[in-house]
Amino acid sequence: MGLSELPTELIYMIADVLDSQHAINAFARTDRALFARLNPYLYRYHVKHSVPSSALMWAAERGDSELLKRLLSAGVDIYNPYEWDNLDTGFKFCHLGYDHPIIEASYSGHVEFVETMLDTGMIDKLSKIDRRFLSLTAIWGKRENVVDMLFRRGLTSSTYAECTARPKFRKRRRSTRYQDSM
Repeated sequence: MGLSELPTELIYMIADVLDSQHAINAFARTDRALFARLNPYLYRYHVKHSVPSSALMWAAERGDSELLKRLLSAGVDIYNPYEWDNLDTGFKFCHLGYDHPIIEASYSGHVEFVETMLDTGMIDKLSKIDRRFLSLTAIWGKRENVVDMLFRRGLTSSTYAECTARPKFRKRRRSTRYQDSM
């Protein structure tokens, strides 16, 4: 009888005895069927023991929306105090800190990741200042796709083109007033 033939409850009991995420991952990789059964457990273990979630920031940096969805289904807290209410931005009443995954994804141009995070209900928790900071990070990162998505969703009042357009100045005509006197 192979390990993958054991009941799921016994496999979870074995995984509970293992002392680290690395050990659980090594155990899961011994068999494909075992990996398929232990993978959700591994995500839940990570969410429970890694605060803030390093996998969440890793997913934000790379724009991995599938990993984000798996972490969300495992119960990751996108409002944990290490990333939410991190007031190092200099904006008064801004909940989002520079270390929040949605800020990283916005700056890096990962539209699908930002949309997935907004769809989790985060859109309702963002203040006006948070929305402005989110769009500013996309502008600073020169991410037209993110700014335009935020504009379509009503989170910013300007498109990327409007935000980055340089004011047009009229060419000054040379004055002929002084030339006549010479």
